[in-house]
Amino acid sequence: MDNTIIILSILGAYEKWGDDSPNHIGLDSYTFCTALGDVEANKQLRRHWATWVTEEDFIQLASSGIDTIRVPVGDWIFVPYGPYANCFAGALDEIDRILALAKKYKLNILFDIHAMKGSQNANDNSGKASVHWNNPNSYEKVLSASWMGTFDPITLTTEVNSSYMTHSLQVIDNILELYKGHDNVVGIEAVNEPWYYTPIDELKEFYWNVYQLVQSKAPHWISLFHDSFRLDIDTWGTFLMNCDNFAFDSHLYLAWQDPTPISTYLFYTCDRAFYLKQVEKAHIPVVIGEWSLATDNCALWLNGLNNNVYGYPKKKCEMIKCPDPYMGFDQPGAPPDSSKGMQDPFGTSGVSTPLYGMCPRDSEFEDDDKATKDLSFAQLEVYESTHGQFFW
Repeated sequence: MDNTIIILSILGAYEKWGDDSPNHIGLDSYTFCTALGDVEANKQLRRHWATWVTEEDFIQLASSGIDTIRVPVGDWIFVPYGPYANCFAGALDEIDRILALAKKYKLNILFDIHAMKGSQNANDNSGKASVHWNNPNSYEKVLSASWMGTFDPITLTTEVNSSYMTHSLQVIDNILELYKGHDNVVGIEAVNEPWYYTPIDELKEFYWNVYQLVQSKAPHWISLFHDSFRLDIDTWGTFLMNCDNFAFDSHLYLAWQDPTPISTYLFYTCDRAFYLKQVEKAHIPVVIGEWSLATDNCALWLNGLNNNVYGYPKKKCEMIKCPDPYMGFDQPGAPPDSSKGMQDPFGTSGVSTPLYGMCPRDSEFEDDDKATKDLSFAQLEVYESTHGQFFW
């Protein structure tokens, strides 16, 4: 889910809550639920669901020739636990609404388990970010993800504990039982972006178990497996050899490249075509599960609340008036107060924050319309050589 507008109300946290600030701050879905409490969090989620995705969106997607939507979900929706259980009440009804709209406009659905118990990558998109609070208004990211077990940040290894993976298999089994009869559900992604430090043998074992489960209950579904940021023939060349109805998901972004002229971004994109074709020739089916037109890290809170990645953004961001709140002007804290500059809490990795009612956005190229169009067509053409692609 997109927490951006919802959590604007926590800016200036220390002034409001003092030393207790960290308990009132939502950095991710988990702390969104704990900070607001069951009732208020669920109220805001239901408002978000009703306005973030509407029937008009499906009409536009269908008219644009889109055939499949990748739908991100948290594992807690299907096996409730912790603060998510009441906070996300009604999520299954919301999925039913999405499925009905997709069917009405002849669109397929691919489920993507975007957030896993224990966190598969330490980021907020996993449901619970790994952070340490240095003081009531400053936090830092921590190198830790527990989905596969206890991670050692010194040796960069994991003491494997399969309990969370067993939980994940139950989540997938529940999804299969709920939706295997829906004719416009075409598949499932087992886990989104397990980080590079994920033990590869254990990940392959988990993927194999998922594949067998899906084949046993919904053999018409595709099983999609993220490459763990290791899309290479040596890693995946013999995995699932002679099997069908599966593909590897690779996320190809340009936003973490060094700033260059548009011609260089086009070169990067076209250079990917050769490698993707080599991977496909090695009988490794690939789906580009996420790509975008961003060429920098300027988008507000892309890398966390009032935070960024070390060294980013690498070029000056354009500041524009912050957008109106999509849930209405009665939304607490939105839009940001135009009389105030930077407000805590702050991450220690970089800066991304509203400033006097202005928000950062991607910087523009000279002749930006042409550059954006050229980059769009280049990526669309290159990724057509794979088994599919999703704009993210």
